[in-house]
Amino acid sequence: MWDAITNWLAASFEFRAGQVYPNLFQSSRISRTEDVAKIREMGITVVIDLEGGLDMAMAFLKSYLWWPFLDIPVLPDPGMLETVASFGWGALVGGERVLVHCRQGLNRSGLVCAKIMSRFNMKGPDILKAIREKVPGALWNPCFSRVVEGF
Repeated sequence: MWDAITNWLAASFEFRAGQVYPNLFQSSRISRTEDVAKIREMGITVVIDLEGGLDMAMAFLKSYLWWPFLDIPVLPDPGMLETVASFGWGALVGGERVLVHCRQGLNRSGLVCAKIMSRFNMKGPDILKAIREKVPGALWNPCFSRVVEGF
């Protein structure tokens, strides 16, 4: 029993990232120096942070955008979602490697990645499929997944 709990706790704090679109990565929280090293190894140049606190310093980044919002069954401000997606899309078009992260790397990061992907003319059902193939368990928040379905 304790082994299962220990493994679950360790996994919940482990940095995980999946490439959901070329040069667009969706991940869980960045909490250790090892996570920062992994991000550097991945060649990430832009981070979009959607959780509560600011991340550790990553001087190798070209841009860092912080827009915290809650993972609840209510859509965050649609205008800000559009603005943040536009920022991410512009970075990708400019040749950057973009990492979008939240605490678990499932819902908030999935919503923003989906909105970015929709700017490349992908449709909602295809976006959901692509994200869920790369990040198992992603977009389980019913409000977020319904919105993405309509992209």
